[in-house]
Amino acid sequence: MLFAKLRVSHHHDPEPSDFSHLGSTRYEYNYYSASPGYVDNVSLTTSNLTELLISGPYYSRYRGTRKSIYRVVPDVLASAMAEAEADDRFESQPSSSSLSGDEDYQERMRAAREVVNPFKRFAKQREEQQRAQARGLEKAKREREEREKERREMKKEKEKREEERAQARKARETAKEEAEAARSKKEPAPAASNDKKPSSASAERACSEDLGASAELSAVRELRCELEKSKADEPHRKRKQRFKKLQLKWHPDKNRSDKATAVFQFLQSKKSWYLGK
Repeated sequence: MLFAKLRVSHHHDPEPSDFSHLGSTRYEYNYYSASPGYVDNVSLTTSNLTELLISGPYYSRYRGTRKSIYRVVPDVLASAMAEAEADDRFESQPSSSSLSGDEDYQERMRAAREVVNPFKRFAKQREEQQRAQARGLEKAKREREEREKERREMKKEKEKREEERAQARKARETAKEEAEAARSKKEPAPAASNDKKPSSASAERACSEDLGASAELSAVRELRCELEKSKADEPHRKRKQRFKKLQLKWHPDKNRSDKATAVFQFLQSKKSWYLGK
């Protein structure tokens, strides 16, 4: 990496120049290599300033077969030229500190040197990049904290809903147990059954004998008659299908009533008998 310092001296330049607005000004570039022990001073007139090609962002030096070509940044070239001309004007003036505008001039010179100095310019760029990166990291941190907060709130709401459902389910089970206990207390003792067994001639006759001998619910009595008749007349496959339909019909989750609970319990107690071959 090379660093350039532009010096200006006024003289008559007989050579034709493409930079006519520069007049008879001679520009001397001193290039200092970043490598230790290397210094290359090159003097360029206004006529061969065309050898300066625009590139960036660093000063670089390329050696060709016949001549050396130097590349500089456009804003650095303009700032260096302005600083060199200002230095010459300042040196030609008296060195009294009481000159009007001396402090302003020094401030402008310091600003120009900061522009020319690549270390300070690129250090400012790095500081801006670091500040932008810090702002981005802070924004990402805030967004991550907000997402984490939302996730915790959603988790709390989910746990609360699950707890409410568990409490409601427990309350239903408790109410069901209390209803069954109350119903068992209200039911009278079954009447003495007849010693004679029902004849096997017909399932309907056995059902009619049981109707008056029990204090069961009407739905349970009707279901008992239906099962006994189906057991006597239908094959096993059809009885299995009928039993599944009855279970779905009287399941407590579908019918929340004491009647449905009693019928479903009766079905479960008769399952092995009804489906047995």
